[in-house]
Amino acid sequence: MNLDIMKITLRKINTGFTLVFMYWIIFEWPLLSKINNLSIISAVRSVVDLLPLLLMSLNILFQKWKMQKYELAIFVVILSILVIVSLSALINGYSPFTAIQLVSVSFRYVPFLVLLRLSTPKIMGKFYKHVRIAFWLIVVICFFEIANKALFMKLFLPSPSIFGESLPTIYRSKNIEISATFINTIDFSFFIIALSCFYISQTKKAVEKVIVFITALVLLFLSFSVASQLCMMLAGVFLFRKRRFFWIIAAITVVAAVVANPRITKLLTDVDSIESFVEISNDYSRVGFFTKLMPEFFKGDPKDVILGMGLDADVVDSKLSSYRNLPLILTFGDNNIKLLKDVYWVGIIMTEGIIVLLLYIRALYLLYSRSKKVLPGNRAQLSKLMILIVLFLGFFNQVLDVKSFSFCFWVMTGIMIKYGYENRLLANIHKKYLQAGNDLPVGNTVNPI
Repeated sequence: MNLDIMKITLRKINTGFTLVFMYWIIFEWPLLSKINNLSIISAVRSVVDLLPLLLMSLNILFQKWKMQKYELAIFVVILSILVIVSLSALINGYSPFTAIQLVSVSFRYVPFLVLLRLSTPKIMGKFYKHVRIAFWLIVVICFFEIANKALFMKLFLPSPSIFGESLPTIYRSKNIEISATFINTIDFSFFIIALSCFYISQTKKAVEKVIVFITALVLLFLSFSVASQLCMMLAGVFLFRKRRFFWIIAAITVVAAVVANPRITKLLTDVDSIESFVEISNDYSRVGFFTKLMPEFFKGDPKDVILGMGLDADVVDSKLSSYRNLPLILTFGDNNIKLLKDVYWVGIIMTEGIIVLLLYIRALYLLYSRSKKVLPGNRAQLSKLMILIVLFLGFFNQVLDVKSFSFCFWVMTGIMIKYGYENRLLANIHKKYLQAGNDLPVGNTVNPI
């Protein structure tokens, strides 16, 4: 009896913890802003990031948790990745613990897949309610930030002095650029994408869908993240594929972007500008990673292609220095791992190897196949969309390493899988009930969780 009470209590804790953690993601910097020591702030954030894993361990101990096949497969994939990067570290002469520490960031919120399956019923409804609250709360916060950015940063964000020379983007921007309670526009914009996609996919009100979508586009525009704006437009194709208004909004947005930026107009109409753009992009943008860097990499050491060059900055810089045809952007600094990671998939191939890239794809496929199995076609849309967003944003930034988005990805995918699993279970119970010759009571239907 005591064990049953413990299970019920843990399920409630799992639900509450997930909801509270979402608000922690939003407000961690304001809550820690009065600590004038970056090392202490980083330590607190790291400890909090361990809590999902610790809570999952408690569930294993007291709920007699039986791992489902897809969960086991995902954990095996993660373990395989950690083993391979550790082997690569040993071969390249640096500590495997460094490699494990860097790679595990992408998977720190995987325990939420388990916590959500072992949470209370109707977690979907509770999470949706709080996503709505969080979305509009961020909108209000952004209004405050736009009204008086200096005062906002003084009240809600840490002093820029604690960051030294490596200032986050919001401290370096001199325009109306917004990031709400986040210190980087990428964390903010990726979080808005995830929240708005979940919000739009779950609300039944057509007008609300439109309002949320347009609001999200405005926030992303003010974040000055082009990749996020493109991603939101791509998401809109899936979320509004049968609605004429979306295509109207898309056309207006493209026209407005061209008209508002004379450089784009010139680029689209001037042949010399196009040639100049291509030439500059090959040396000073992510384009050069594909046109120059990758061909050099695949002509290099087969060991690096298979196991990667490693995740140690000195090792990577040393190997890159031997390349003959290198984008100039990789010749200016002494730590190029961060630049490589900006194109997440290229960064994985070069630092962790082809095998690890295939394992990442395998993990995403396992989530996709599980969602497809337990969810009806229209309900599986969100899980598919979240995976597509990961694939797309991976060409612009280290998407699964971005804390705010990584949390949303694993939690939202886990919630959708739980939703499908419990509805399918309920449907099977009803089917067996009817097959036994019973009449289904009036009003007793399969309802969303």
